[in-house]
Amino acid sequence: MRQPDKFICISYSQIDFLIPNDYVVSAVGVKDVQIGMMHNENSGIFDFDDLATGFNQYPRPTHVKTMIVIKDDADEQVSIVTTQECKVCTVSLNEFSLFSECYSESFKQFGILACNFEENRMRLLIDVKQMIDYSNGDMLLEEL
Repeated sequence: MRQPDKFICISYSQIDFLIPNDYVVSAVGVKDVQIGMMHNENSGIFDFDDLATGFNQYPRPTHVKTMIVIKDDADEQVSIVTTQECKVCTVSLNEFSLFSECYSESFKQFGILACNFEENRMRLLIDVKQMIDYSNGDMLLEEL
């Protein structure tokens, strides 16, 4: 499998969340979307800003949002909506640090695969579906 070097970057005040571009199906701007009205158990649409608040990153208020459709290795799709700036960036995978064995399993449960630091910012390489599963409590159920 080819290693991705292009990412969709969702930028908050101190953290950039990076999604491998190979997993992004599409991204569109949407205006005045009320994610709470669209989100239900079967919609597959999730508010990424809610996930980011778990990292003490809070969205800025805006009427324009970005919806990103993401597929996983099994070609299952989920959509995330964010109010933050989204852009394509190129980062060499060699610039990321993996976590030691002591921490790697815990971070993977949260959906964090690797990180790097640049110019007083943290960049997190993430697995969006895993982040969503963990935030919905699916991981907690599997552990029991």
